[in-house]
Order: sequence, then structure tokens, then C-alpha cells
Amino acid sequence: ENPRVAVLADHYAPDWETLWWVRADGRASVTSAADKTMRHPLDLLAARYEQYRDNRPAGPVIVIQVQRWTGWSFS
Repeated sequence: ENPRVAVLADHYAPDWETLWWVRADGRASVTSAADKTMRHPLDLLAARYEQYRDNRPAGPVIVIQVQRWTGWSFS
């Protein structure tokens, strides 16, 4: 219904000088993992995470076209 999304990643630590966050705002769409354009991204995922090498994700994939990046860090 509403394709606008925000994805947030952050790092927290007791030492506040190492804190940071990054946010990606964009538009999401859902595609099949069998879509040929998903082969390379899923290859990268499998290369990074051993559990996906023999058992690649078969379900739908959420694709985000990032329109804006924002972030912050202490230093």
C-alpha cells in the first residue's frame, strides 16, 4: 500500500565516542528470489554468510531504491 520505507542501522557502546547511526530512506518493491537481477545480490549474501551457501533464500526479496542517506557519529 505504501512503498516508502526507512532502514536504520546503529552501533551502541558504553563508550559514547564510538556511537553512530545511518538511515536509508527510499521506495521498496518486492520481487522473486528467482528474478535474474537478484542472482548477484544473493551471491554476495551467500559469500558473506555460510548458512546461505547451500541453502539460498527462496522467498521474495525486498528491493529498496535508496533516495536519501542520513547519518551521525559522535566523532
